[in-house]
Amino acid sequence: MSSAWFALTHSRLGPLTSYRLGPGVLGQGGNGGVVYSVADDEWLPILYTGYWDLPRVVCILRPTATIILDSDFLEEIDDYDPDYVVKLLPPMGPEDFLGSRTAGFSTAPVVGRIPASRELFDETRRTAIRRAPLDEIGLSEAIDAR
Repeated sequence: MSSAWFALTHSRLGPLTSYRLGPGVLGQGGNGGVVYSVADDEWLPILYTGYWDLPRVVCILRPTATIILDSDFLEEIDDYDPDYVVKLLPPMGPEDFLGSRTAGFSTAPVVGRIPASRELFDETRRTAIRRAPLDEIGLSEAIDAR
């Protein structure tokens, strides 16, 4: 994978996090990990793949877990699922998520559903997600664990 820089920012909050993906290189943390620095507890930084009005697969990397929100295209309605299916996986790095859209996602336990809406995301809909809906389906511990 070629090196790529991702700077996740939100205009109101300033930089949320930044990290570099590349062969054997990850993070600003000195220990090879991603550094999370969220200026406001309301928002969580995201990675995503696929985009059609909203990110279609969202990844929230936490030290002890990975939270995936997935909104598949449904042939029967000829549109994307109006809800994100929320799954909880073991911790992974950004390269694991970006390298394979289905890496263990299909067998991961579903912990809930969240309506897919613009209000979930920051104004760019590509940088951060509101924490509250995840707390409401019982993910506070996974988000806060260190």
